[in-house]
Amino acid sequence: MVGIPLSDWVLMRLTPRDVALAPMAAARRTALLAALVAAALACAFAAGVAWVVARPVGQLRDRVERLLRGDETSADAWPQQQGEIGAMSRGFQLLLQMRDAQQDGMQAVMDNAEVGLALTREGNFEMVSRQFCTTFGIERDRLVGQSTRVIYVSDEAYDEFSARAQPSFMQHGLFDGEVTLKRGDGHTFWA
Repeated sequence: MVGIPLSDWVLMRLTPRDVALAPMAAARRTALLAALVAAALACAFAAGVAWVVARPVGQLRDRVERLLRGDETSADAWPQQQGEIGAMSRGFQLLLQMRDAQQDGMQAVMDNAEVGLALTREGNFEMVSRQFCTTFGIERDRLVGQSTRVIYVSDEAYDEFSARAQPSFMQHGLFDGEVTLKRGDGHTFWA
């Protein structure tokens, strides 16, 4: 609204509200879009930083889980980090090296024994002596990690032996008895 000088006239110009506020609405949409893009970029950046920071922890966890399952035998490819993760990684590597050295020494003692020796854990062979492999006619690589059932003539024979031997082992730490076993070629013998 504008008054015209030297007259009684007033000039009025009317603009619809939507047209008048359109630049404000456009600015609001632009600002909202810019805020959403900035938030998405910030989230992506934060997720990337979190992944980089948490990745060594996940790698260490995965390696330890494989180690506990018995899948992990190598001291290689552990996370190489600074701080606590690096210290834990180096500690696990040292434990693996000590275990390997101890097993190598134990394997040497077992291989020089004149009798067949086998160390088992949870029903699987962990270590076997050279004489044990010779007696059963099975290579060490084919025995280690396998179920001890492979040297029994049947599952029933294994279960029967376990039922007889376990109470004796639990009470006296040894079992004295006879059992029929099977060599790698399928021939059986009394032990």
